[in-house]
Amino acid sequence: MMNIEIKNCNNIDSGKIQINKNRLNIKYAMNGIGKSTIAKAIELHIKGDDAINELMPFKYIETNTEDVKPSVKGLDGITSVMILMMIILTNMYLK
Repeated sequence: MMNIEIKNCNNIDSGKIQINKNRLNIKYAMNGIGKSTIAKAIELHIKGDDAINELMPFKYIETNTEDVKPSVKGLDGITSVMILMMIILTNMYLK
């Protein structure tokens, strides 16, 4: 079990998530909770080259007096990740 901590990514100030290494991890929740942001933060952290800075929270883009930076911790030893985003539409959305 890996404990991942995500800070200052889009609208996520601070969050923790657990995933199983070398396993399919399925996370589901209501829209707007931050599932896509979590996936993108993990992907960009692994990519390196300060790519994660793309997820700078909007409130800090113009004035970042606190020197806030997006970060992900707990991915030690992980060099690649595959992310599948699945959207399921119900009949309610198809009307």
